[in-house]
Amino acid sequence: MRLTVPDEGFTQAGFAAALFKAQPAMPPGLAAGTPAHRFEVYRRNVQAGLARALEARFPVVHALVGAEFFMAMAREFVTRQLPTSPVLLEYGRAMPDFIRGFAPAASVPYLADVAALEVSRGEAWHAQSLPVAAPADLQRTCLTDARLLLQPALGLVRSPFPVLAIWAHHHHHHRADAPPIDWQPQSVAVHRQGGEVVQEALAPPEAAFLAALLAGETLGAAFHSARHTAAGFDATAAFAWLLVRDLVGAAVSDTNQRRR
Repeated sequence: MRLTVPDEGFTQAGFAAALFKAQPAMPPGLAAGTPAHRFEVYRRNVQAGLARALEARFPVVHALVGAEFFMAMAREFVTRQLPTSPVLLEYGRAMPDFIRGFAPAASVPYLADVAALEVSRGEAWHAQSLPVAAPADLQRTCLTDARLLLQPALGLVRSPFPVLAIWAHHHHHHRADAPPIDWQPQSVAVHRQGGEVVQEALAPPEAAFLAALLAGETLGAAFHSARHTAAGFDATAAFAWLLVRDLVGAAVSDTNQRRR
């Protein structure tokens, strides 16, 4: 399809804004020589392509609400959220926050947290891998005051709903032998192991420990946060959990350096 673009009055920003409006007018610079219906077809194709990209990125959200509801929600998201990167895989990062404010989704209160888990899975898959910390790196460091350089693929989703159980139940298409969902809060660590994305449910103190590390707190402060959550927190086991999964990068930073 050919769109005629006169020079006067045309800007890329104006053209992009018109593409994502729900009820667009012809963008400046296209009105002369380009029938309005041609631009409308082009606009709809762009929006439909982005909606399909969201469907691919959020398969369990799609399964939870069905195709018709999801596509209506995706089209609304597209009109409000312009892509900020030419990398289509990054599109949809704001979907969880959008769902939290999307009134028709209020009847599925865990939907935004499931979307957050799917975002974290995608980011874990595409994140770079850092060299893994060697024992010598740790022995030379006062660990209590250290800030750990964690693998970029590591993320955490904390939810008042059993978000991992919900995801697994629908990801496997309601298997007949699937156990019933225990409707308790869940915190989920997401990371990459051996070329696969791994999800692990964490107990509240372990989740508090990991959340503090991801926020850039020192190891000592993270231990304190976890112990405040539960008196029986096993600091050695929590630290070992990171090490055996190769989630600590080779550089252990001092107290003045923040992760990423």
